[in-house]
Amino acid sequence: MGSSGNRRRDGGQGLSIRTAQEMRQTEKAVDEDPPPPPSMQVFVPGPSEEDRYQVLVYSKEHGAFIHRCYATRLEDARRSMGSEEALGHRVKCQELLRFDRGVTASAAEPPNDPRVVVLQSQLKEVWKAQGRAEIAVPTSLEKLEAMLREALALDQRS
Repeated sequence: MGSSGNRRRDGGQGLSIRTAQEMRQTEKAVDEDPPPPPSMQVFVPGPSEEDRYQVLVYSKEHGAFIHRCYATRLEDARRSMGSEEALGHRVKCQELLRFDRGVTASAAEPPNDPRVVVLQSQLKEVWKAQGRAEIAVPTSLEKLEAMLREALALDQRS
């Protein structure tokens, strides 16, 4: 049979039947190839206020999980996942994160220890004299003292 000695012919139909080893090699090559770049963007609608779960289906075309649907209850999400799995698709479910939009971030409370306030102002003055940008300063005494010593040592070297 020449170079294809491992292959069998299927009853004269002209089709090659691959051996198990050839099938494994092909599957390995397919799995190892990098996924193709997405040929189009996937539109994902925003969830409603009641939605708590997102069902995602793996897309070979995109090389990633893409949106399939939203669900209000976990049972509904599992039902959608089951129907997709029955079709042979890889699926997963994610719980949607909820943010309370009424809450705003507040400024950090000023430190209670007056020594911290004094060290913070000293550090800011040294930084200003050095021409450094003012950044947030720590609130722990140890860290403030170390940063102040470092800034003063740098000032003395110059």
